[in-house]
Amino acid sequence: MLCSGFDSRVNDRGNRMRLPAGRFKYDPAMVAEPAAFRPFPYRITLDGGGVIETEATLVAVQGGPRTEFGGGSSYGGGMRICADAVPDDGLFDVTVVGDCSRATLLKVFPQVYKGTRLGHPRPCASWYDRPTTVRVLV
Repeated sequence: MLCSGFDSRVNDRGNRMRLPAGRFKYDPAMVAEPAAFRPFPYRITLDGGGVIETEATLVAVQGGPRTEFGGGSSYGGGMRICADAVPDDGLFDVTVVGDCSRATLLKVFPQVYKGTRLGHPRPCASWYDRPTTVRVLV
């Protein structure tokens, strides 16, 4: 699993917090991060496809031809950002969450644990491809 954007910033903030201890740092960090968060400009290239340039809240890449590269459909304690990922199908699942408001982030992000964010109307795109290379530049 490769993730870049909001969830990475939340993880970094949580790692720098002294309290609460352990895995409980993520929730308060998730509430605090939107105040400072701004979308990142990304340049995404998939084999055989064009270049996608966009500002996004989050970019996630899961799966691929080698299952040791993030096999499975979840990461980080059960977050299902690439909810439809199948670990052995040989596909890279690429999810891009577009620019969205702080309120939307706080409302939708918990839904990632259930994999239900796929039905949310905010800008979100998913690509499924059989590339040997996925490049994500921030």
